[in-house]
Amino acid sequence: MKLLNDLRKLSIEDYNNCIDFIVENLSEHNFINSVFQFGTIKSPGISDLDIMVVVNSLEDYKNKKNIIENIINSAPNADYCFHHGPIIICENDIKYLCFFHSTENLRCLWGNDLSEEKIEYKFGKTQILNWNAFFYVTCLDMLFWEHAFSQRFFLLIINNLAMSIKNNDSLFNTSYYQDFKDKVDSLRVKCIEDLAGDYSLEANELLNRGIKIIQKQEITQNDGFGFDIIFEKDKKIFISSKKLDIKRIKRHTFYLLPKRYFKARKEFLKEVKKIFPNDKNFNEFFKMRGRFTGFKIIGLEN
Repeated sequence: MKLLNDLRKLSIEDYNNCIDFIVENLSEHNFINSVFQFGTIKSPGISDLDIMVVVNSLEDYKNKKNIIENIINSAPNADYCFHHGPIIICENDIKYLCFFHSTENLRCLWGNDLSEEKIEYKFGKTQILNWNAFFYVTCLDMLFWEHAFSQRFFLLIINNLAMSIKNNDSLFNTSYYQDFKDKVDSLRVKCIEDLAGDYSLEANELLNRGIKIIQKQEITQNDGFGFDIIFEKDKKIFISSKKLDIKRIKRHTFYLLPKRYFKARKEFLKEVKKIFPNDKNFNEFFKMRGRFTGFKIIGLEN
């Protein structure tokens, strides 16, 4: 995997100016109740902004969504500060928020702040496993990437892989996170301080190291017997296995995931069906409205 040098040297002030522009302009619209930010800017020039906007209702949703996205896209350095669009939910969705997205390090930028009383579902083991599954697949794909790969995207993904390792430390009683995170942070510093440098070799070594750690963590827990298979478009096939791995046979890609991830997916789908008992609401939630777009799990498209 060859890294494409696409980093920009931005300061924390550049991010703050972007946020201030967004908050100032969004707050002028009376259909917007509040604006939130997930996480913090720990690595200016690498970190991206993750914004959630709470609207008063889903009435005229398409128009509201366009207004929000146009404001965000007009902000200074928005083309770089944002790696994906905002999460847009209505007031009634707040109680489901932790079912789809962790609220750790969530802060209110403007409007009505969240209270724990409003959130009914908690971000637990099922959500962690689904989070892991998405980033596992992304990282496994990177092993076969033959073209120049965005250096910034790699640094964002490898940091998320570190979070999966941290999650697994808590789930499987291991202790790999801090050492791996230190190496991730070290590479980030090198890349942003030397924009002309080529850190492809170090990046590949770190990616392989992270995947090997994940494999060690996953194998510590026996899932028992059973066979699961999921077919997705783009010739992706997910098969349950004792070990996390990836295989390519002709034009098909086989992702081997421990059985617990298929169990988590089924449990997640079952719980979602309780929230949205009819298929129409379920499909609207994930496809038409584009809400909670920051969360994906295998076999379930937004």
